Formats: sequence, C-alpha cells, structure tokens
Amino acid sequence: MAAISSSHDQVEDEEEYVLLDLDGVSGQVHIPPNAPYVLYGLDTLNPILVIDNKVKLIGEYEETIGTCFVFTEGECPVVHEETGPSEANLFSGKFIIDPKQPLAKEVKPVARLHKYDCSPTVTINTKAVLTLNSFEKGGDGGGPSECDSKYHSDTKPIVALSTGWYHKGSRCLKKITISGNGRKVNATVVDECDSTIGCDAEHDYQPPCPNNIVDGSKAVWEALGVRRDDWGELDITWTDA
Repeated sequence: MAAISSSHDQVEDEEEYVLLDLDGVSGQVHIPPNAPYVLYGLDTLNPILVIDNKVKLIGEYEETIGTCFVFTEGECPVVHEETGPSEANLFSGKFIIDPKQPLAKEVKPVARLHKYDCSPTVTINTKAVLTLNSFEKGGDGGGPSECDSKYHSDTKPIVALSTGWYHKGSRCLKKITISGNGRKVNATVVDECDSTIGCDAEHDYQPPCPNNIVDGSKAVWEALGVRRDDWGELDITWTDA
C-alpha cells in the first residue's frame, strides 16, 4: 500500500495482486519473452490481456481454494550490525538503528483464512459444529438466505450449511436432523455458510466458514435445550431427515 500525503489530506492507493494462469494457452499461442502487454478490465468478470498488440486473451476469475494469508504493510527503521568501533556503537556485533536511512517497508502476517469447497461425507451421524446465526434482516447472517433470497425469523428452526454440505443448493428447503446435548431437532436448510468467500458485506464481514459447520438459529439451540450462556459452539451430529 502506497501513501500519498499532502498538507491537507492523505490519499491511500491499494495494491492488489493477480495471478495470471496461461498454462491453457501457452501451447497454442506464441508469447515472446519480455513482450509488452496491457491488462485491463480487472474490475469485470472477464479481464482482457493484450500481448504485444497482437494477441488478445479474454479470461475469467477462479476462486482460490486452500489457505489464504492476510498481511499488513508498515514502516520500520533500518537496523544493521556493527562490524567495528564507531561513534554510535563501541562494540562490534551489536545491532543499531541507522538514523540516516529512511524508514523501510515491513510486511507482517496478521491472519490466515482457510477456504474449502468440500465437507466431510454425510452419514447417519455426521460430525459437525453447531454455531449460532441470525437469519433476520440486520442480523449477523448478512444478506438474505441463499435458498430463497429471503430473510427468516430466528424463532423457526433453520440452518445454514458449510459449502460442501450445501452442495450447490441441493439441500435447499429440505430438513436435516440435528442431535446434540442429548436431544434432537429437525431444522430446514435455508442458507449456505460459505467456506470459500467471506470478509465482505454479504457475509457480514465474517471470515470464510469452516467446512464442518451447521449454523443454526436460536430456535435450534432452544430445541436442543442448551443454556443461553452456553450458546456459541456445540459438537453435534446430523443427517438428512
């Protein structure tokens, strides 16, 4: 991130990195080494790459699956090791701050997000973690439910499933049986707990969901008889009803 300062305000330009995968066309199109290129339309679904004013490639985005690391960039003083006596340091082998050098850029990892498009195989006793979600407008579920583009009352036993279990909507508006805390409850699947995308307004700026989550309304927790003080996470099993 580069900062541009003035006496009145400060403007920050964000840098984004894009990986271009050309393996699919490298055997069909000759791309000269060090050829000039222009890449535009990055804010569209189909960015365009023009190479050497001769080759035009129209691409598409693919969501990254795996572990994504988030870094922050800051400034730090330049530090070097003294190799001999000096006015600043009379002992060799010591590390000192060089006041004559401008501040250097420093990148530190601040978080990592696990992203999945699969979940454990569903059995008659599928192990999962029950979490608490609000499906009402303004709740922590973010936007409307994926299955029907509607908000739902938290007084109804409804759930969102991790991406693999949601399975492109194949369980939408169907019931599952949840077992936990010595009780059982049938709940309707209305949403996806997205394991591939997060940290945006649609997902209430929450990180991507783990791949073993059943995200339940308060009615689910009440039906399982869990004390309100213990609401949050609960080891459960579930199966299709």
